[in-house]
Amino acid sequence: MSIRVWLIRGLEQLFHSLVNGVFRSKGAGWIPYKTGIKKLLEEIKNHKNLDFPIDNLFQVYTNHPITFTTSYDTNNLDQLDSSFVYYLMYDQAKTIRTNDIDHIMPKSILEGLKYDWAKINSIKNFQLIDYGTNRGEKNGKAFAVWINNPAYVTDKAAFVKLHLIPTDETLWTEDKFEEFAEKRAEQILTKLTKYTA
Repeated sequence: MSIRVWLIRGLEQLFHSLVNGVFRSKGAGWIPYKTGIKKLLEEIKNHKNLDFPIDNLFQVYTNHPITFTTSYDTNNLDQLDSSFVYYLMYDQAKTIRTNDIDHIMPKSILEGLKYDWAKINSIKNFQLIDYGTNRGEKNGKAFAVWINNPAYVTDKAAFVKLHLIPTDETLWTEDKFEEFAEKRAEQILTKLTKYTA
């Protein structure tokens, strides 16, 4: 196997590992800097001067067992490492430490409409915005009311693009939350999978 192919396979393994958060503590006895590294190095050692053992390394994760997948869809986004998914969603910008994780459609309104807790608190309904906006002017306002007020959002098109908001404004009301979340999940998935091609 050429060095180029070996490196590509290695980067593919690293990407899927990061998306699945395998370098974070996963419970069930998985301590990345002990269990994880030890098992991965043992497997790599068995493939010296051979093809990059990507499938064998993935098997290390599933044999442990920790949640791991290389198939991403709108239903498993919340099982992935949210910090890394945000990093990819926001074009590899360092935003997680400088911004709040905000409910796009407010939790209080959605709870009042009896939406399921897991749907409300999903990456499909989360965006990263500065803490002053989140805890101030946006706090608890219906999404359509907030985003359509130029005093709050001066460049709506840029905001929608940045945060992967569906452009169909009829979905911006809390009574259309599930359809909004599904359309946004499709955009998140598109952003995520562009790195796997």
